[in-house]
Amino acid sequence: QGNGYYCPPTHILQLCGFRLLLECPIDLSSLAVFSPIPSAGAANLDASSGLLRALPWLKTVPGLHLWDASLIDAVLVSSPSGMLGLPFLTRNAKFCGKIYATEVVARIGQLLMEDLLSMHAEFLQFYGADVKPASPEWMKWVELEKLSPVLKQAVLGEDGEELGAWMPLYRMHKVEPLLEILHPKVVLYPEDLRIQYPLKENSSWSYLYYSENVQLRVPSFVEDVKACLETNLAFQLRPRRLTQQNIAIARLKGRIFLSKGKYFLAASRIPMEFSNKQLLYWGSIEPTCLLLALQDRGLVGTIHWNKDAANGVYTIQITNPEKAVIETSATMTTISCEDENTATLIYEALGTVCDGI
Repeated sequence: QGNGYYCPPTHILQLCGFRLLLECPIDLSSLAVFSPIPSAGAANLDASSGLLRALPWLKTVPGLHLWDASLIDAVLVSSPSGMLGLPFLTRNAKFCGKIYATEVVARIGQLLMEDLLSMHAEFLQFYGADVKPASPEWMKWVELEKLSPVLKQAVLGEDGEELGAWMPLYRMHKVEPLLEILHPKVVLYPEDLRIQYPLKENSSWSYLYYSENVQLRVPSFVEDVKACLETNLAFQLRPRRLTQQNIAIARLKGRIFLSKGKYFLAASRIPMEFSNKQLLYWGSIEPTCLLLALQDRGLVGTIHWNKDAANGVYTIQITNPEKAVIETSATMTTISCEDENTATLIYEALGTVCDGI
């Protein structure tokens, strides 16, 4: 429920598994409950007007402070006043959603934020800061009980649930990261304007052109995606600890789906047979270590370097008990062997000198 143009209505919309916050304003009408700070030793309540004599705090959207910020997947802002409360949300370490706003809204909203911060700085210059900025005197219940019914309604709400919505004004260093987020990443133009707005090499954002009834693929700026594992899928994993790093990795067969703004990995309907699945190896192979691993399994061979080839190609010729050739380079390893038992021993030796799943 909004309060005029400067505090547009706010809604939480759940759509296709995403939880969207529509507008994130602050209630500027809450400033009307404050009067200038008195001289030292004066009461916190102005007896003549009934207003609070204190450094003004701002009131965010009622109920928003009760939400878990990690559950908000995206914020849609359609007006400049609807973004004034964003710094209260983005400073929360749990918030990792996206923010969508037009360039005009972002620019005007920036001006409003800077103007609000400028007025607050002037107020502090004349009256000074609170002695206890985190817990001002007027927020104590003893002082709140002295308020008139009208002011008490404005400060506490119906059942006192809006007291937690009051926040001290943010600082400029909290606004700057938000404004950086709102800078355009991708600009879309109709295909008809391609000639008037050609691609720019040194532009800080990407240009894309769209046509009617033609699907357009917008590139993602997220390098990796975090997903949650279903419990039954987690029990199917057989992690293998890597030899070169202090991590474990496992192969799985499943499907990914989106639910409530989060990615989940679910088990495949056809279970994966690990007993019949060969390991996938990667990484460079040190020839001396491989030769020692082969000797531990009873295979005798020698290393031959191919100095004329690129990428450091070398071969290991096995002569006993059966003949085999292992040719390896920085990009590929080839095993040539006629005896099945010998090939199995070579494969096992490779598993001890390189990582695999």
